[in-house]
Amino acid sequence: MVPENSEGVSPKHTLTTRALRLAIVRIGLVSLGGGAISYYVNSTTIEQDVTWQLLLSTEQSLHRESLPFREIKDLQRNFLKEFKEILARPGMEARLVEDFQQIFYRHEDGSYTQRPQLFEGQPLADGRQFARMSATYAPDNPPDDNTRARFALSYLLSHKYGSSTEGRLFNFYGVVPEKGFPIYQDADIAKVFTYSGPDALKLETYEFYQRGFGTSGHETLFTRMYWDFSNNAWMTTIATPDVADVSGKHAILACVDVLLDALMDRTAKPAMQGAYSTLFIDDNEGTLIYHPTVMEQVKSSSGMASIQSLQMVQHYPLLEAVPDLAPGHARIVQTPDDIVAMGRIPDTPWVLAIHYPRTLMVPAILDNLAIVVILGLLTLLVEILILRSILQKQVAHPLFRLVQATRRLGVGKERLYPEQLPTRSVDEIGELARAFGKMAERIQDAHERLELKVQERTRQASRLVAIAKERERAETLLLESEQRYRDIFDNSMDPLFLLDLTREGLRYIELNPAFERAIGQGRTELIGRTVEQTLPAHAAAAVIAEYRRCVDGGVPLDEEYELDLPAGRLTFHTTLIPVIGANGHVQRIVGIARDITERKHAERLLHSREQEFRALVENTPDIIARFDLQCRFLYANPAARDLLGHPLDFLLGKNACEVSPDSDVARFFHHAVGQLVDTRDVTEEELSISVPVRRGKEVFSYQVRLVPERDRYGGLVSIFTVGRNVSAMRAAEQRLKESNAQLRQLSSHRESTREEERKRIAREIHDELGQQLSALRIGISLLRLQFGNDQPLLVERVQILMGRVDETIQVVRNVATALRPSALDMGLISALEWLVSEFSSNTGIACRLKAPTARLELDDERATAIFRLIQESLTNVSRHAQASQVSIRLECLAEHVLIEVSDNGKGFDPAQLPKGTLGMLGMHERGHMLGGTVTIDSAPGQGACVQVNIPLQIDPEFP
Repeated sequence: MVPENSEGVSPKHTLTTRALRLAIVRIGLVSLGGGAISYYVNSTTIEQDVTWQLLLSTEQSLHRESLPFREIKDLQRNFLKEFKEILARPGMEARLVEDFQQIFYRHEDGSYTQRPQLFEGQPLADGRQFARMSATYAPDNPPDDNTRARFALSYLLSHKYGSSTEGRLFNFYGVVPEKGFPIYQDADIAKVFTYSGPDALKLETYEFYQRGFGTSGHETLFTRMYWDFSNNAWMTTIATPDVADVSGKHAILACVDVLLDALMDRTAKPAMQGAYSTLFIDDNEGTLIYHPTVMEQVKSSSGMASIQSLQMVQHYPLLEAVPDLAPGHARIVQTPDDIVAMGRIPDTPWVLAIHYPRTLMVPAILDNLAIVVILGLLTLLVEILILRSILQKQVAHPLFRLVQATRRLGVGKERLYPEQLPTRSVDEIGELARAFGKMAERIQDAHERLELKVQERTRQASRLVAIAKERERAETLLLESEQRYRDIFDNSMDPLFLLDLTREGLRYIELNPAFERAIGQGRTELIGRTVEQTLPAHAAAAVIAEYRRCVDGGVPLDEEYELDLPAGRLTFHTTLIPVIGANGHVQRIVGIARDITERKHAERLLHSREQEFRALVENTPDIIARFDLQCRFLYANPAARDLLGHPLDFLLGKNACEVSPDSDVARFFHHAVGQLVDTRDVTEEELSISVPVRRGKEVFSYQVRLVPERDRYGGLVSIFTVGRNVSAMRAAEQRLKESNAQLRQLSSHRESTREEERKRIAREIHDELGQQLSALRIGISLLRLQFGNDQPLLVERVQILMGRVDETIQVVRNVATALRPSALDMGLISALEWLVSEFSSNTGIACRLKAPTARLELDDERATAIFRLIQESLTNVSRHAQASQVSIRLECLAEHVLIEVSDNGKGFDPAQLPKGTLGMLGMHERGHMLGGTVTIDSAPGQGACVQVNIPLQIDPEFP
């Protein structure tokens, strides 16, 4: 800061202003001259630096971009090598033909695709999986074994290499020249294409197919860039054929589809800032792969746009320089607008050119100019700093000391001394400082005298203010204390009251609303009145006696008493607190009462319920016990104590195993309680024990139920156990089981006897009565032969008799068959076939039998029972089912015979059958007698199914 001088010199003509103006002019001239020299000297150097950096960056890009294509070439060569080695192994062609049959499915149009679900990962019979593999094969002629083997091997290797490169390469596939196309990709080609002929894909139209199989060489080829609409991206296909045979034909073509998006993204962002790239094919036309300004034309031309077709004249020098390019090495090509570094990407037919616009070098030149200008400005800054230092020491610092002294003088807290002023200066500032010092000394003396008077008056005023504040604070605390007391007193749920001890008696001087509600009287009726005046005589006498005890003792009292009040008979717990006066005697009583009527009622009710519970538990014949979570006894009723053989005081607190270590009862309770603690749920188990001391060696059974007891938070605290003696019930069940077994044995014997009797009667009817009827028929026939010619009337009579004899013979046959079908003697299968035939002919219902072709090795009892069960089922169908078809299935398993009779009739609800249905009951009983089961499954409108399981051997313990 440069102030005006004391003589009124204009700021424009001060020494500081002139010095600064001259410094600015000098530095400006130096900066302009240095900038002009820098522009002309460094322009050549900057262009050389740009060229060197551009060459280095381009060669790095060429080698970086060649890496994935070199990897693809190596991968394809490995694929072809492995393909050739595997195909040449002995016996491999036959195995691959088998793989072809497993993997591929032939369509009616002669084409092949992989079998359904293989793409989704469904394994073959040998467990191999080919997820994400898809294939189509449309040969012009039926394939031979060699073609099948090559296509199957191509499928297997495409899956191997495709899955190993997943995430790095887009699609991998090996194509055979017979139009076989297996591919590892995200979409199932068998679902994408709809086959309309044997060559729906038309592989011969694809560039990689035409070029790969159209040459006898085996060099890697790149297709033109094409737009893939499914991925919305540019792609190219890299294909490598195997070595051709002597006829110039190839066996397979290894292909990889490559997405060009990443390459284009990297090409769009060269390492040198401001540069841009061109990527094109070395094909004389300069077919474009990437150029930042013409990608729309490239897309609209389906990748056919080129430098020549778009007439990009400024890039013609690039096409002229292509023949001289070596793979991986860059060279500089000068164009009017750009410096271009270009080179071939190794292992590809592509040329990469990186353009650096010449206009980008102008900022670098301007940067040098800016450096020179900045140096000049820095010089100006140094001169300004030097000048500023001089001004600060000679002008600013002395003035600052005067300003500080003026401020201290105005504040008046410190005395100002001459040493604190710039009085040693010999110029005008020193003279001003000395005059200011004298004035300050006079002002400070007057200020000190005034300060002493002010301090005295302040001390007097402070004492008065302190007294007023203390009085105000005491009043505030008193009001707050009174308000807190009143809030607590009025809002307490317990009755509160204050009694004053007077000559007339104990008089109410304060009470809260809770006391009014308890007494049944209002505040105006109680304040100022004595206890005798407010309570009934008998209640007042009891209360006053307690109050007198408190007054005489001079200590607080706690008492409970019942009072008959207008609100009813109430029980109170009262605390009486004596208040000692200044004379040392009790002057007042503070009373706190609590209505405990409901609690007392609950206690009496609880005591009554406890007595009832104890009477029930102590006298019940059931065992009742309570355990804690460690299976320690908390309680045991007399029945439980009698069972355990120990008194209650011995059991309490002891674990069940500690009470009787060798007892089954103790082990049972220990196990059951532990299980309930784990499950936290009600459990019910049956305990069988032997009580040798009190009940001899008889075994008793108890049905024991364990119930968890929880606290109000749901936590498990104890286990309540109830056990009931069910020995008599178990004995009755055993006797009933034995009785049922005897009845079934009797029924089985009766059924066997009846079947034997039927068999005997049927045989006698057939043998005896049948022979007699046959003899009678022969006799009648002879009678007709002897006398028929002479007596025509006799012939008619004989014919009638012959008819009746035939009817009688048929009746005898029917009776014998009803008693026991003779077909049973030829085996169960023959008998069932006869039964099915008879059923269909008699009822008109179609009946189908499914039975083993081999003879069943069954005893006569089981064969007869199975026949009768099926016969009864068919009878029920004909009577009730209204069915049009019946199916009988007989199956002999390892340990039992399975019979199933089902129909398509109207069905029924098995649960609604009358209890007296003897047919169903007989079927169940017949199956049970042989140790089997009969199951009936039916529903209204859904037909019926009878299923019978008959064991081949009856369990000896079966009842």
